[in-house]
Amino acid sequence: MLSSPLLLGVETTRLGEVERDRFARLQPAGYLLLARNFESPEQARELTDSLRELHDIDPILAVDDELSLLIRFGALPADAPSPAELAVAASTPAIADRGAFSADLLRLLGINLVLGPHLDIARDPGTFRSASLWHEDPQRIIDHAGMWNRWLRKHKVRSCARSFPGPGGERTLSDLLREDLIPYTALMPELDAIQVGHGRFPALDPRNPASLSRRIVTSLLRDQLGFDRHLVLTADLCDERILRHHAEGEAVVAALKAGHDLAVVAGDPLQAENAARSLEKVPTMHLQDADRRLERFRKRLHDPLPWDPDRWKRTAEKLAS
Repeated sequence: MLSSPLLLGVETTRLGEVERDRFARLQPAGYLLLARNFESPEQARELTDSLRELHDIDPILAVDDELSLLIRFGALPADAPSPAELAVAASTPAIADRGAFSADLLRLLGINLVLGPHLDIARDPGTFRSASLWHEDPQRIIDHAGMWNRWLRKHKVRSCARSFPGPGGERTLSDLLREDLIPYTALMPELDAIQVGHGRFPALDPRNPASLSRRIVTSLLRDQLGFDRHLVLTADLCDERILRHHAEGEAVVAALKAGHDLAVVAGDPLQAENAARSLEKVPTMHLQDADRRLERFRKRLHDPLPWDPDRWKRTAEKLAS
C-alpha cells in the first residue's frame, strides 16, 4: 500500500477525536508542527506520542523553526544568536554544540525532522540578520550551515535544506549555478531532504513558482544536479502566494506531478481532506516514485529519546551556556 505523500498540520496542542480519526484514516506520511501546537515541552511530547500511536511505522514529525521553539520553551534565551550571528561571531565548535544539543532536545520532544538549514544566500542586510539565513558568502554557508547540519544529524535528527533554489527573482540558470546552488551541491552527501520554496524564477519557468515547476523540481534539482534519491518536499501549499492561483487540492496535484515526494498542507489543517482527495488525480507512476523515496527516508528516522525532565534541563543548560 502506498503511503500518503502528505505532510499535514495539526489544529491545536492536543488531538481531538475528530482529528485523531481523520489522521488514522488518511495515514499521512507525517506532520509539520507549528507554533500553535506547542505550549510546553511536556505537552509537546504528549502530542508527538499521540501522533505516533496512529501509525504502524513512525511518521515524520517536523518543525520548521527549531530556534523559536527552543526559545519559547526556555531552552535558549530570547536573545540567542541567529544562524547569521553564529556564522559571524561564533567559532565552529559553538555551531557544532548548537546543532548537537538542539537535536537532543528535539528528540526529547519527539521531533525527528527539522526543516533546515536554510541555504539561501543572504543578499539583503535585513534578511542576513534574520533567524534563518547563515551568510552572504556561499563558502561560509557551506562551512557553518554544514557544521550545524552535520551535528544535528550526528545526534539523530534528520535535516531538510531549504528553500531551493532561492527566494526568486530575475536570476538565470547560469546565475544560480554560479552562486546560489553551490551550497546545495557541496552539501549534497550530507543532506537528507530538500524543500522547494515558492519563489518565482521567470527565466526558468515563466508560469509556475518553483514549488509547482517540473522544470525546477525534476529537470534542475533531480536530473541536472543529481538529487534523484533525496526526499523532496514543498513549502507549505497553504501559503497565500499559492492560494491566489490554486486551491490546495490543485496545488497538491501540481506539486506531485512536478516531482515532489511530499506535499505540505499545514497552515490550514481543515484542508487535509481536500488534499487527500486530490491524490486520486495524480498518476500512479508519480506516487510510486515518491513512495520509494519516502520509505527509504522513513527507515532512516530515529526513535525519540525517553522523556526525562532532568535530561531536558541539563541539556538546555548546556545549550544556553
